[in-house]
Amino acid sequence: MGINKNLGSILFLFFLQTGIIAQQWPLNQWPVATPQSQSMNFDSLRSFDDAIASGQYGYIDGMVIIRHGKLVYQKNYKHDYDKIYGDDARKKSGLNALDPGGPYNYYNSWWHPYFHRGDLHSLQSVTKTITSVIIGVATSRKEFPDLSTTVLSFFDTVQIKNIDDRKRRMTVRHLLTMTAGFEWNENLSYNDPRNDCSQRKQVLIGYSM
Repeated sequence: MGINKNLGSILFLFFLQTGIIAQQWPLNQWPVATPQSQSMNFDSLRSFDDAIASGQYGYIDGMVIIRHGKLVYQKNYKHDYDKIYGDDARKKSGLNALDPGGPYNYYNSWWHPYFHRGDLHSLQSVTKTITSVIIGVATSRKEFPDLSTTVLSFFDTVQIKNIDDRKRRMTVRHLLTMTAGFEWNENLSYNDPRNDCSQRKQVLIGYSM
């Protein structure tokens, strides 16, 4: 889940059936059905639920499973994040610059949704999965260009810094498969100021690349 693990994670499991779901939208809420009625194994879902509740997958806050446009399983998991991250919130690190105006400070009470005591979450890497699903559906419908399309073709290149041949060759497929060639040291903690997450924040915005 990437950076999101520092403030809890949401696990979304979507079982999408193109067309069936579309016929049922828009609705104010998901229709509810039992897993068995949607050809799903309840015991397997409950076993997965128990594993999450036991902490086997870290700080996950919720699991939602949609099948054939119907809500078949939903659970929430409570964690005392004040206790879990209390020390980290007071200590300067790669993720916490102790700068009230810093947009990348995941511990700023004014910035991060968690501290507002609501259900909103900063998803970070979860967005990559959702984006891949959406692009996959759009591609199958011929509503999105071929994955070999260059990334720069979607942007005003005048606004992009440091364009070179590597960036010109970078395609949508490269981004979806995380093979765009950006250097990243996986062996450093996100809290380590030497981590690329801290040093290359402009890269993470995506537009300056």
